Amino acid sequence: MTIFEFSDYKAFLREFLNQLPKKGRGEINRMATSLDVHPTLVSQVLNGDRDFSIEQIHRLGGYLGLQSLETDYFILLLNRARAGTHELKKYYQQKLEDIKKQSLDISKRLDKHRRLTDTEKALFYSSWIYLAVWLYTSVEDGQTLEAVAQRLSLSRAGASEILHFLKTTQLCTEENGIYKMGTQHVHLEFGSPFLSQHHTNWRLQSLQRIENLNEEEMMFTSPISISRKDFQKIREELVGIIKKTSGIIRDSPAEEIACLNIDLFWLKPRD
Repeated sequence: MTIFEFSDYKAFLREFLNQLPKKGRGEINRMATSLDVHPTLVSQVLNGDRDFSIEQIHRLGGYLGLQSLETDYFILLLNRARAGTHELKKYYQQKLEDIKKQSLDISKRLDKHRRLTDTEKALFYSSWIYLAVWLYTSVEDGQTLEAVAQRLSLSRAGASEILHFLKTTQLCTEENGIYKMGTQHVHLEFGSPFLSQHHTNWRLQSLQRIENLNEEEMMFTSPISISRKDFQKIREELVGIIKKTSGIIRDSPAEEIACLNIDLFWLKPRD
């Protein structure tokens, strides 16, 4: 469901609620809390003649996780509904059509064979959460915005922002509110300016898991003294394991998300 399919903001909100699990039970209360109003007001707007204020609709757009262009459209739907003259309604209708065309133009400009730009890589590798969300969209038959937010403890707005980025960069596809991992792959070569941040992101996640490892998980740490020859031998063994593991991962059905960190390095290497 996309807001650009709707010509009435109340119809959009009612359909949004209808598509939530259990028909959005309790969601009106959560909306009211985000707006700092009584739930009765939200119900009266959705089912009656009352309207939200512009301030409330703007805040509600953030709660729903709408992107900038979607929020503009959301506010214009409200303005058109509240317009007191035919001329003003016509004015807002034209603005709505312009934004709808703009949203279609953005979709058409996406290149199916593009690579991530350095600016996009800088954002993608700025935090572990972008890659985690991307991986999670490969699990089962894809994930909804609500499922991503719940699994990774994100606000709906935060999850929406990440999924929007993944969709526009074609790392994910979206159909009927279901996000799936796209065909585009990411790879950081040795020497990439984003590689150190990528390693740091996931090793910080390891540190946070140390106190709560379960019996299935494992971590291995072993400071050693060793000859340079045997260091290289262990490195080659690990490379072989990585290659074998990569094959297992490639052919494995996506049922869960995990992280594999392997480290082998000299302590303050000599020149």
